[in-house]
Amino acid sequence: MGKRLGNLLSSNNLIDYLELSVDYNMEEIRAPRGMGGKTILELDLNRKYGCIIIAIKDEFEKVNISPNANDLIREGDILMIVGKHQAIQKLHKDYTKH
Repeated sequence: MGKRLGNLLSSNNLIDYLELSVDYNMEEIRAPRGMGGKTILELDLNRKYGCIIIAIKDEFEKVNISPNANDLIREGDILMIVGKHQAIQKLHKDYTKH
């Protein structure tokens, strides 16, 4: 419980997460400014971080399950991301610098 709370408090954009294994997490994050206005293809999170976006929820609560490469991310969208814990942490760090 303490580790979970610590993880949730460690990022302004992290909404929730699920530990899938020792190495892998599924995290629900609010898309930061640096991701807004870019497609999944442009973000290239799989190549850069080894992470994939498996769902996008917009401001109207519309959920796009299994989005394609040309789907646009808007700042504030809720993204469900799967990847190694360290890779997602690096993604958070890199995009909160923008």
